[in-house]
Amino acid sequence: MGKRSLKATPEGILHAKRAFERTGWTQEYLAAEVGLSTRQSIWKFFTGRPIERYIFLEICFRLGLDWQEVADLPSLAPPPEQVQITPALSPLAGRTFDLEALRSRLRERIEAQCGVVQAPLEASQPLALSAIYTPPFVSLELSRQRWLEVADLEMGRSGRWGREGPGTPQLVPAATAIAERERVAVLGRPGSGKTTLLQHVAIECLAGRFRPGTLPAFVELRHWAARIEEGGAVELLDPICDQWQGTGLGREEISLLLQRGQMVVLLDGLDEVPADSTDVVVQAIQTFSETYYGAPMVLTCRLAADGVRFRGFAYLELADFAWPQVETFARQWFTALDGQGGAARAAEFLDRLQQRENYSIRELVKTPILLCLVCSVFQARSTFPTKRSKLYQAGLDLLLVRWDSARGIQRDGGGELELELADKIGLLCSIAATNFEAGNCFFEKNEAISAIADRLVLSGLVPEEENWEALWLQSEQILKSLELQHGLLVEQARDVYSFSHLTFQEYLTARQLVATATPQGDDPTIQRLVKRFSEPRWRETILLVSEMLPRPQVLLQQLKGQLDGVIERHGFLQGILGAIARKQAAAVQEGLGGVSPAAVRSFYLTLFQTRDMNLAIALDPSLGQTLPAPLKLDLAVARVLTACDATIEHPDVKSLVSFGMLLDFDRQLTLSPEFAADLATLREQLPPLDGGREALLDWWRREGAAWGDRFRQCLALHRQLGWDWTLDDDERWTLARFYRDNQFLVECIQAAMPASRAIAAELEKSLLMPLE
Repeated sequence: MGKRSLKATPEGILHAKRAFERTGWTQEYLAAEVGLSTRQSIWKFFTGRPIERYIFLEICFRLGLDWQEVADLPSLAPPPEQVQITPALSPLAGRTFDLEALRSRLRERIEAQCGVVQAPLEASQPLALSAIYTPPFVSLELSRQRWLEVADLEMGRSGRWGREGPGTPQLVPAATAIAERERVAVLGRPGSGKTTLLQHVAIECLAGRFRPGTLPAFVELRHWAARIEEGGAVELLDPICDQWQGTGLGREEISLLLQRGQMVVLLDGLDEVPADSTDVVVQAIQTFSETYYGAPMVLTCRLAADGVRFRGFAYLELADFAWPQVETFARQWFTALDGQGGAARAAEFLDRLQQRENYSIRELVKTPILLCLVCSVFQARSTFPTKRSKLYQAGLDLLLVRWDSARGIQRDGGGELELELADKIGLLCSIAATNFEAGNCFFEKNEAISAIADRLVLSGLVPEEENWEALWLQSEQILKSLELQHGLLVEQARDVYSFSHLTFQEYLTARQLVATATPQGDDPTIQRLVKRFSEPRWRETILLVSEMLPRPQVLLQQLKGQLDGVIERHGFLQGILGAIARKQAAAVQEGLGGVSPAAVRSFYLTLFQTRDMNLAIALDPSLGQTLPAPLKLDLAVARVLTACDATIEHPDVKSLVSFGMLLDFDRQLTLSPEFAADLATLREQLPPLDGGREALLDWWRREGAAWGDRFRQCLALHRQLGWDWTLDDDERWTLARFYRDNQFLVECIQAAMPASRAIAAELEKSLLMPLE
């Protein structure tokens, strides 16, 4: 095979620079003339570095140069001739094959190669493909080819899960899309299920369910490339013949099956081929494709490595899992591991995954390999880790290192600068934090390159005096490497990037903030976080910072100070908190055992609003099991008062029935004699239920408000309840946000355990208390 790259001699560079100066062009303009999206190859050309042969020839043509006078052409022996396979017409042309007999002979080999899923790193046993395979969907349009702006993509965001709106690609079942096309390249991010899909196609073809009348040939391209590097044959027919050993067919007979289109050729992992062998493998695939033009072919490759375009191939992009696919996978996964108990474990897993506090974990599981990781963790613990940062770090490690290393794959670095793992994480943290603080989930390619270049200089990975063009090109290569090798950065449209998961952007931003924070009260990083405390978009990041800070006390104290500032600015909150503090003190006198005082105050804060128990249970989990008698009585009383107010406002039969049933709460609860006597007096004042519907409703219209006032006074006397908090819309919104912010502060305190243990009691003591 001929040399696939060329470089210029020093004399050739001199001639080329003179010709370039005469044109008056910029390198960007020349790149556009040559048909390139960046000037990287132009820069390499003028610095004597190797570039693709066809690009070298095109640059010389545009500059009016004879490429042979510019190129460094070493004197080498002529390359060996490629073996051109001539279709055999005789004596095999009329031969027929017993496909069922061949299928039987192939079964053991194909099932051993494709019948077991590549075991996730956390799993202790292999899993049968048939047991857990979840059919994926594909997009007929590649994301990176879409002409969309950042604003278009931001408008299409629909929370943490999925996308809608402009530019949303149409998705079709992968099996259907592949079956309808003769030649297909399936592209996807790391861990998106490319190999699993190809294995499934092989098994289905072997069973006669995919393209009946054909048989599969499954080739792992990295293994074939390794054999080529050791001096093996460079024809794709060779690894196919190796796999078909034992079928009784020779090379010519296999060639005939291919010519007739009776063999489906499945090529896995073009991106896993070492860079030194890529040109050879690509050329061999193209030659094979043209020789056996009737043979169906399916090839897989990572998205960022799809620079090669094979003639006649349709390109499909694997889509993220949607929620129904996550459900299907989880049920199959846990059933495969736990048998009959798997259904219950899967139901618990899915239920936990949909809880509000686990939305960030749920966002990860749209990628199959991360879904495997999360399932494995839940399988071992029956819950998700309390320290979510550990799970996110495990996912990061999986994509950065472990997924490739577990399969024995070593990838080339990002250009001439080989980055250590810590440097890669530092670059990702810088990109994540810069864009997250600016409010960007999507960002332009140039912004990412600029962030990488700044980080390289600040961290001393390149000298400050580095040529700007060289630094920019190096940063561009690193961006491409981060996308290709790890899939943490994704090109969502032409030159528009995002992190593969918002969760990873939040986690990496938190790491960056933790690295820059100090325990001083005036630390600028702490101050920025405190100002963002009430912004929902920042909650996961602040929670992670609280969890990862070695000394979180200053952050937690300042977050509590932020809440005190809200009380100070809104006087009505001071009155509400004073009332519930007095009620909490009275309830203690009735006997609450060891229930947290802050939890009791939280209970009363929402008693006449939403009756949300989440904060109370977070402060004292015992309240999620049973309520102490005083709280149980007050909950019943609050329900009666709410029903009473509803009946007064809209008297009808339905509200009267509900009120009457709730008013009998004293049959199951113990009341003080005085309270019981006053309640009995109030009951006697109500009209008889057998007095007729209209008479009953008429009484409530005339006398209901007055009776309601007397009932409220009774509650104030005996239960210190019945507060009449008349709030306008703004005050109700402020109260609701104040409650959510207190709930979030408690989450931060608990996430910071055990480092926050010393300050937790102090903060809880003043939680939901009026200012002194």
